[in-house]
Amino acid sequence: FHSKDEIRKLDRAILVEGYMDLVSLYQAGVKNVVASSGTSLTDEQIQLLSRFTKNIFVLFDADSAGQKAALRSIELLLKQDFEVKVIELPKGEDPDSYINKFGKEKFDEEVARAVNFLEYQTSQFEELGLFEDPSDMTKAIRELVRTLALVSDELKRNLLMKTISKKFNLREKLIESELNAALSQNKTRVETQSAKQVVKMETASASSEFNLATKYQAENPNEKELIRLLFSGDEKILGYIFDNVAVESFANLNYRKLADVIHDGWNEGKFSPADLVEKIESTDLKNFIMKLTLSDDSISRKWDELSFNGKIEKDTFEHAVDTVRSFQIFQIEEEIKQNNKRSSESKDERLQYELLLRNRELQDDKKAILGLKTKNEFDW
Repeated sequence: FHSKDEIRKLDRAILVEGYMDLVSLYQAGVKNVVASSGTSLTDEQIQLLSRFTKNIFVLFDADSAGQKAALRSIELLLKQDFEVKVIELPKGEDPDSYINKFGKEKFDEEVARAVNFLEYQTSQFEELGLFEDPSDMTKAIRELVRTLALVSDELKRNLLMKTISKKFNLREKLIESELNAALSQNKTRVETQSAKQVVKMETASASSEFNLATKYQAENPNEKELIRLLFSGDEKILGYIFDNVAVESFANLNYRKLADVIHDGWNEGKFSPADLVEKIESTDLKNFIMKLTLSDDSISRKWDELSFNGKIEKDTFEHAVDTVRSFQIFQIEEEIKQNNKRSSESKDERLQYELLLRNRELQDDKKAILGLKTKNEFDW
């Protein structure tokens, strides 16, 4: 889950399609890996990745569906100025099967043989026999040029244009003419989309501003860290959190849905990260998980230093205890705040008295939590 540090360190990420691929590669020591979670790569995921690297190695299944998904992902990545290479595994293999069968050393060799996006697309067209017939060949070359037009760096674009010209023994001027036409189409398309987006934003601005200001007003800042801990797959940590935090107490609806899925999995004895993601049907939630696990925003700076190898680490559990305590204190302080507001707005003396007594109980609870000393606690 904490791939971002390795991605930053190596300045490249390996993008896989399925979550099991991610888990298998990570467990084998390939830690600069992210997954699109079985869905088409989204602009939001790409923008998130760009915070850590601009170099992506695409590694999808070698079947027809995987190849099509790879080509779609390449186009999206090129539009966002990524350097894109493709890792091609032997036919019949996927990242999960390959790493389990051949190990990390052989996998690293496959990574070293990765080809640029243009070579990959050309090889796919060759396999389909599109260069055997003049009519098909024309369409295929135009498709290569259309992909090339997505590259924003003019120097790189011209060098790749020369590659196409040389490979197919065509005049550079001819390829350049096709490229200029594709660039013009891209510009028109972008301008049209921008105009539509402006209209959409203006239409929704009033209600959006209100919703953004109020939607997460009472969200507990410890919720994100609790979800990360729940996704550790550690039975001891899950048991402790669910013994002390109710699922319905999560204010953020996405966190609440995830906590509910994890709670169900925990009750069924299926709570590994892979099991949990398999239970999530919502594409939005799967994208949310990716955003969450790559996020820089950590409640505790200590969290990024914790080992994430699946073992029950002492400091990881103590971090869970600390996070639960912070969560509980926030809930208490939030209730006290709401009670004070109700009391000040009410003229009912009986209600004011009841709220006063309730706040005293809450203050006692808070003192008990702050004063709690167990062998599991740890001072950061």
